[in-house]
Amino acid sequence: NLVLDLFMLLLDHNQLSISMEDVLRIARERGVELSVNYIPVHLFSFYRNAFCNVPGAFPEAEFCGANVISLPFYPAMTDADLHFVADTILTILEEYQR
Repeated sequence: NLVLDLFMLLLDHNQLSISMEDVLRIARERGVELSVNYIPVHLFSFYRNAFCNVPGAFPEAEFCGANVISLPFYPAMTDADLHFVADTILTILEEYQR
């Protein structure tokens, strides 16, 4: 059996002085590739067309979609890699905390 895990952070953009895109960019510049893996289902075109859902219909899901980032995670990841990722993200969040 193949087990895939995602390790995510939910950031509150109200607590940061930069955008989610800037968090991703700065992390990448510092050697950490973050990704966005959560898009609220009701915003996909099929569901919007089939069920007439519009942005704003599910505000909590949309908040998560706008503020969740996935951390790098792979089988060959070492403890040093893990610490580098954690330290890099914590540094960015501290630098841009309101």
